[in-house]
Amino acid sequence: AIVSALRQPMCQALVLRVGQLSCESCPAYRGELMECWGIVSHLLEPTPRGALCGALRYLQARYAEELKSVVYRASDARLGGVPDAWSLVAAFGRVKFETAAFPSSPAHVWYAAYVAARAGFAHLLLELPDRAAPLSDQCPMLRNVCGLVAL
Repeated sequence: AIVSALRQPMCQALVLRVGQLSCESCPAYRGELMECWGIVSHLLEPTPRGALCGALRYLQARYAEELKSVVYRASDARLGGVPDAWSLVAAFGRVKFETAAFPSSPAHVWYAAYVAARAGFAHLLLELPDRAAPLSDQCPMLRNVCGLVAL
């Protein structure tokens, strides 16, 4: 089935189909193969810039999933209903810094910006100076840095 699929023109749908077939054919390595095909599917862009952007999206999505996993395993996540990016980042900060109050220092605000950027939460980067106020007032250039990174 994989050989016949490879006779078709290369496209993302084909890569996903070949990936599915390879995962089904090797159940012992399904997780690893799914990971590899996920990476390949993000890199299928016609330009080097597109491939780089795809790789970045992949890494951000992976980090966001890891962040959610840590937060959901925490005994005191305090996420409320459906968690938004700020709830997830704040809960992650509480876990990481072992504190009930996050952010509680300018360093925490900068850490929240780092986590938001790494997880691909561009919308949160734009909101962060307001969400983290009044502590964000003590972070020179935060609004400018968050705005540039969110682009």
